Amino acid sequence: MELTRNLPTSARDMEFYYQHKHPESLPGMLRAFDKNRRFAHGELRLITAAFLAEIFKNEPEQTSKLLDLAKDLSPEAQRMFVWAAHLSNLDKLKNALKNLPVSQEKALQLQLAHSPAPLERWDICSGSAVVHMYWGAFFANAEQRYLDTMIDAALLHARLKAQGLVQDPRYKGSMEVAASLYEMSPRHKAVRDRLEARRTGLSAAERDTINIILKH
Repeated sequence: MELTRNLPTSARDMEFYYQHKHPESLPGMLRAFDKNRRFAHGELRLITAAFLAEIFKNEPEQTSKLLDLAKDLSPEAQRMFVWAAHLSNLDKLKNALKNLPVSQEKALQLQLAHSPAPLERWDICSGSAVVHMYWGAFFANAEQRYLDTMIDAALLHARLKAQGLVQDPRYKGSMEVAASLYEMSPRHKAVRDRLEARRTGLSAAERDTINIILKH
């Protein structure tokens, strides 16, 4: 299994939010991202949107403050907010952002129309950008369901490889998920603990994959 570091460095600004929640830091973080034009990069825009979607769902007291901030940010940042509202699947939030000029952009509307919501409906094996979105969501509050989806994909990779199904369309994507778990497990106790808990009842190939991910 090829295990490489693949999370964009830019995303690490939000990586440990769930451990030491400081909501007062969110506006500054978003302004800094915007000032450095990070939202011009589609992948970071989606990672941050996935992160913010979880904030909107679980910390509603932050919503009005962040929506007020969106009005003062660049169109690139505002597109990220529209994506966050879409991924949150909260109609009230989506309606609140309809006043942003970017929300009427045909290209953006077309992208949203062809993108599922909430995030759990995205196929995690479809590409590294989706894997990183799952991490973005996890960084917000360490929701176990996102982590379990990633572990399930890593176990799928173990089964596909053991069966020689390297041409399976899910093979490469599941390998990328396993690689991201390998990257994150040394830095996140919650990831290591969940990987340890998932060892029970695995096949030899699946257990070997978990052991490789945990071996640092």
